[in-house]
Amino acid sequence: MLDMQKLIILLTLSIFFVQPALSFDFGTSGKKRTCTSVDLRGPKLGAVRNQGSLGWCFAYTTADLLSHRLGQKISATELGINFYQQMPEMPKSDLLSLASGGSDMGAMSYAKNDYCSEKELPASDFNIPKECLGSNQVFDTYGIIKFIEKLHDKKPVNLSSCETKIISALFINVEKSFLESTMLDKHLSSFEKIIQLKEKNCSGKKTRSEKKLAMRSGMRSGAESLIDIDEQLNKANPISLNYNAYFLIKNSSPKDIANHYSSIVGRRLSSHNTCQYLIRNSWGTNCNLYPEPYNRQCEEGNIWVDEDILGKAIIGVQFLR
Repeated sequence: MLDMQKLIILLTLSIFFVQPALSFDFGTSGKKRTCTSVDLRGPKLGAVRNQGSLGWCFAYTTADLLSHRLGQKISATELGINFYQQMPEMPKSDLLSLASGGSDMGAMSYAKNDYCSEKELPASDFNIPKECLGSNQVFDTYGIIKFIEKLHDKKPVNLSSCETKIISALFINVEKSFLESTMLDKHLSSFEKIIQLKEKNCSGKKTRSEKKLAMRSGMRSGAESLIDIDEQLNKANPISLNYNAYFLIKNSSPKDIANHYSSIVGRRLSSHNTCQYLIRNSWGTNCNLYPEPYNRQCEEGNIWVDEDILGKAIIGVQFLR
């Protein structure tokens, strides 16, 4: 679990309910908005994910949109690695030095319209034998990538059984011989090793969309982006939200900047007669992470947020066409 200090650093770096309808004027647009109930949670999305120590919120959000569209939980790990792999200006030495931000548009544009599933390339619940773990040690994606990079730096001449099993917990489809030959190749950087393992792992096991999928940005900015959000929710289409998430961080100030991505998967009329939007975050299902009142408005990692708070925090919205 990501502690709050790390969370603030990563965020700074990183780039049902049936309710009566409410109609009202919004901003200067003169358009009417209707706060009818929408809830897109379900089997397509599954439980809220946990990005852990990785600043890959953009990849987790993009994976949510793709999962909803394709009906299969898509791997956020693959989308994150793809992003750094394809960005031409990125150094190719190690991956964790690049693990502090990106964009949902980039994650989509660098995909090839076929996607590795979460089942094939997981981001949690790794199957690592207890004898290969230290006392109270739990590996997340960040931890396994860090393990690979440290092992690379040691320049081993062979791999122990536990070293192979820890790496195999992430790249579950890679044969032992290929994994070992890749990890022991002295001509590859640690980043190149991870890329080769990722590509071998997902080869022949991807979900492909019949139509080329692309992401587009909303037509409005700031608070008026709520109009774009409403239009997509009315089409049962989840939204990628780029926003200043300072209000979701304990002990934060409104002056803090926490550039973050989450998906929006719902809307409702609250008991105090305001429109609320459901943010599906990527910090796991623990609602105690959030300050008042969001810990009480949190449902297993999904947080209901009043429109006025959300409107002030919006940087941009994106969605699948």
